[in-house]
Amino acid sequence: MSATKTYRGFGTFQDSMTVDLHKEDKENKSSLGFLRGIAIELFSRLWTSHLLRKTQYLVKSEKLEHTIRQLRSVGISEYGLRKSEPKLLSEVLNDGEDIRAAISGRNTDNQSVFIVATSDRLIYINHIPLFTIVDEISYGVVDGVTWSIVGNWYANVTVHTTDTNFRLRFVNPRAADLLARFLDERCMNEKS
Repeated sequence: MSATKTYRGFGTFQDSMTVDLHKEDKENKSSLGFLRGIAIELFSRLWTSHLLRKTQYLVKSEKLEHTIRQLRSVGISEYGLRKSEPKLLSEVLNDGEDIRAAISGRNTDNQSVFIVATSDRLIYINHIPLFTIVDEISYGVVDGVTWSIVGNWYANVTVHTTDTNFRLRFVNPRAADLLARFLDERCMNEKS
């Protein structure tokens, strides 16, 4: 009695192949053992590299999830969280740096931008395909913030610095108020 196993393909041709499992051919056993050893080595190397990539991805995703939780707590909308700026922000933030206030909106060129106030600095992020601007601004050069509500839905915000002014439109009014209060308090402490 011979033990056989049948393999069927899933293509358009339903090929089948029968392999005799109890062959006593010594050359066949030695070559199968050699191939089996190569297959095990190859699999272990691939699995190890997969685990390394997965671990790196998990570390990045934990940092991204932490950044998204902080952005959500300071008033960034779900729409703003789905943009590419939060992912870039998670890479820019240093360890131990907390987000205190943030706004997302459109700049004067109608591009999506973020302004994030952290415990250490102010970060301006403008990310479009193939082009990214990340400005890091110390609180010592921030002169102030002006903002106004347009209708009942949006606010216009301008962050004044000694070098330039960062203007954003279509900003969440709650997030704009939080950023303005934080920057006023922080700048007063920084200048005194």
